[in-house]
This record gives sequence, structure tokens and C-alpha cells, in this order.
Amino acid sequence: MYFPGSSVYYRVTMLSNYSSHNAPSGCWSLMAEICETACRPLPPGDLFERVVGDFLRDELITAKTEIVTHWRYRAEYGYPTPSVGRDDALRQIIPEFEAHGVYSRGRFGGWKYEVSNQDHCFMQGIEVVNRVLGIGEETIYVVR
Repeated sequence: MYFPGSSVYYRVTMLSNYSSHNAPSGCWSLMAEICETACRPLPPGDLFERVVGDFLRDELITAKTEIVTHWRYRAEYGYPTPSVGRDDALRQIIPEFEAHGVYSRGRFGGWKYEVSNQDHCFMQGIEVVNRVLGIGEETIYVVR
């Protein structure tokens, strides 16, 4: 779920929808993603309390919701950022990787965010295996 605007988070995922192993039996789990940049620093104060307050305001939980546990992780770099010279660099980097048996694909490995949502990443894996086996070509991850 995306939350443009006043929430401290920009996206919330209900991880327990993906697998029953992501929460104890009878419970559910939420993951809030928060972006921090030089132009948009984290808000002052307790970040956990701010997230809970926004969950309440956005009606993702109620005042009666028991929060069993929480966990926080900060990734220094969350997403690859395309640059003007990216494709020129990839034309040199990817063949060098592949010459050493490394087939770098996916959101981070391919460095092509525009073709790196979940279904793209899955198909990139299938296509590169088929190419290596000589039974297909890559159509999703192409370095031009």
C-alpha cells in the first residue's frame, strides 16, 4: 500500500499475506518503508512511535491492536539510482561479469530499476538460464 503525503512511511506491506510463516498463528505483520534523503531527513523524535501513530491515523491498526514486537533496519542504499552514464557502464561491466560466470540480474544486480519489479526479476532469472543453456534469448534484461 502506498501512502503519499503526510505519513512517515511511503509504503506498507502486509508480510503475513505472503506467508503464514511471517507472523505467529492468529497474528499479522506490517512492514513500513521510510525514505530518508538529504532533502527529506527522518522526522525528529521516536520513529517507532511516529509509525504507530500513522498506522492508527491511516486505520491500519486500532487502539486495541497489540503490537507484539517490532524491528528496525536501516539500509544505507535502498535502490539503484540510474545515471546518465549507466548504460555505457553496463555495456562494459555486464560482459566482464559474464566472462567470469556471473550473471547479474534483478533489481540490484542488473542496475535497471525500470525493468526490476517482482515479475520482471523472476523472468530475468528464467531468461538468463535459458540463454546460458542455449534454449532462449533474453528479452527483458537487455543492455543496449
